[in-house]
Amino acid sequence: MKPAFPRCQDHADWKTLYTAAVVETNKNLIPQRVSAAESAILARGRELFGTYGTGEEKESLRDALFVLHAFRMDLEHTEVAQDHSSR
Repeated sequence: MKPAFPRCQDHADWKTLYTAAVVETNKNLIPQRVSAAESAILARGRELFGTYGTGEEKESLRDALFVLHAFRMDLEHTEVAQDHSSR
């Protein structure tokens, strides 16, 4: 049976994009890195919905999305706090 979403190497490499996002130190690049990682994670999740992957990988994807979401929220709150303190 052919999977609904064909396996794509870029999506399978979501861990590299995730790591790049969470270790990025350039605040101007962080939003782009987080978005790229989220896109790859979501795409890989769609692939796993078919027939590929393990329960462990699915759990890792959920955990990674949670961390990226928390990371994004922290960045947004930090930016808002900095805007308010500069007034």
